[in-house]
Amino acid sequence: MLLEREQAATERAKLLGTVATVANLLLRDPDYTTIIPEVVRLLGEAVESNRCAVLQNVIHSIVGKPGVRILSQWCKSGIPYSIETTPDLEPALLWENISEFHYKFLQGEIANFLVSDLQESSRSIFTNQGNASMLVVPIVVNGQPWGVVQGEFVPQRKTL
Repeated sequence: MLLEREQAATERAKLLGTVATVANLLLRDPDYTTIIPEVVRLLGEAVESNRCAVLQNVIHSIVGKPGVRILSQWCKSGIPYSIETTPDLEPALLWENISEFHYKFLQGEIANFLVSDLQESSRSIFTNQGNASMLVVPIVVNGQPWGVVQGEFVPQRKTL
């Protein structure tokens, strides 16, 4: 029990250190777009995800509906970028196709889930990307939902 608490404390300290580094990067650079790739990499590595991305709220350029667009994505070595596995989502992923998150996002809530537990429309999108589980954290700017940070966990394939 004591060992588990010590490990949890170490993991928390590592994550808080990464958050402090990210905050420092964001505060030092007036143009956040130049440092987002580094921020995404740091966050992805800190939570030990296979993919990490910052997605921004947008209006889909073709259908004119609300969605999210990948602003920056980091992937562990050997993991394909989401757009490589689902290229039809490049303009934006419509919120209506991932309605389970949209409500949580609008409420400013974190979503942590297994892809297998999602409704079919969401499940098929994320299954095609190879995801087993995901963590979605809303980004709020001036009290308004701006986008999300998304950590994706992709099972590693065993090689023989």
